[in-house]
Amino acid sequence: MLRIRGGNKIEGSVSARGAKNAVIPLLASLLLSDGLYSISNFPHIDDATHILLMLSSLGVKYSSLSANGEITLNVKYNKNSIIPLELYGKIRAGYLLSIAACIRSGKSIIYAPGGDKIGIRSLNPLFSALEDSGIEVKSDSLGFVIEKTNRKFKKNIFLPQPAVTATEGCILANVIGDTGEEVEIQNAACEPHVQFLCNTLNKRGAIIDGVGSNVLRIKRVNKLTDINNRIVMDPDELYILTFVIYSLITKGSGIKAKVNPSSVIPILTHLKYFNIKYELNDDLLYVPGKQDIYINEEFNVYDNMGFYSQPWPMFPTDLLNPLILIGNLSDSKFIFFEKMYEKRITSSKDLLDFNFKLQVLDEQRVLTLGKSVLKSNITKTCLDVRHGVTLVGAALASNGETLLNDEYHIFRAYHNLIPNLQELGADIDYV
Repeated sequence: MLRIRGGNKIEGSVSARGAKNAVIPLLASLLLSDGLYSISNFPHIDDATHILLMLSSLGVKYSSLSANGEITLNVKYNKNSIIPLELYGKIRAGYLLSIAACIRSGKSIIYAPGGDKIGIRSLNPLFSALEDSGIEVKSDSLGFVIEKTNRKFKKNIFLPQPAVTATEGCILANVIGDTGEEVEIQNAACEPHVQFLCNTLNKRGAIIDGVGSNVLRIKRVNKLTDINNRIVMDPDELYILTFVIYSLITKGSGIKAKVNPSSVIPILTHLKYFNIKYELNDDLLYVPGKQDIYINEEFNVYDNMGFYSQPWPMFPTDLLNPLILIGNLSDSKFIFFEKMYEKRITSSKDLLDFNFKLQVLDEQRVLTLGKSVLKSNITKTCLDVRHGVTLVGAALASNGETLLNDEYHIFRAYHNLIPNLQELGADIDYV
């Protein structure tokens, strides 16, 4: 259980390691070729730890994670391509490992995935992409058997929606094949972690063009190389911007952080809608904590449905719930519209218990109603990663003490959250 005594300003410099959403496809991609891989800025988060256990079940050996985020993995071909069922249910994107194992060995099994329960998250787009890539998908009593076939793959694969893991699964399924075979993935996701996967594979000998766009063109190669196996993970932009929100709502002096500019500029540009200002010099970001929050009509490109989440490069769904907190900094009313996952945003009703003024309009929209004095002395339960960090933010900005149960959700994605917040002024610890 976490205990947070609110009222302190959050301010200073924060550093972030690699993102949860980047580390899972990265580790899956290592299964495509033998090699000794060294990864820097690796996050110490529960999802990464669990993926390493899944890799271990496939014969991958790895070192302990060093204090500064270095880890080494030794990948050698292993006939075993089936991840034990008991390891499958805790995270969602573990099936990316099964896809990579299938490419190496010819066959694997995808079991029902775990992860946050934030709405409908169908695997059908992924299975359709696998079928188009020449991989047969058959259901059985426990899950889905996936198997490479000799049937012809489609040279043009259209994803019915730009789903991140469907895109990543399609990439993993197509980078290796007969040299020179070409595949085009249309309506692909282009989030920063998809770009990171593509760029990392290209350094290992893959040929993927169109990185950062919605059309990826892949020339298959017979195998990946065993050179350029030192990988440096980009800092997690969602982690850093969550701390920015914390500084804003506690009226701190601001947050400084080293970032990947291409991963934060789209998000910061959308935040201009709320008149949030920032300074970005090369890879150094500074966002002042004390700002006037209101709708800046110069950047109002949204319809009357409100500020909404959409696939990249629009505003990311994973940051929308924490962003609701800035509604308490303005006399204006804001509508926040979660377009991607029905019911995800409704968990923000828990903010009412902090005296936060809001109204849940429907399963996808929340209306904030202006400023109030936030108060606590309550116990809440974290429902998922982003709900958890939203509750942390409300607790930091409140007068009183908050206790949070099921905090494990937060640590699936947020590396060193407690010590980093303590260094920036928070009164937060375990009880």
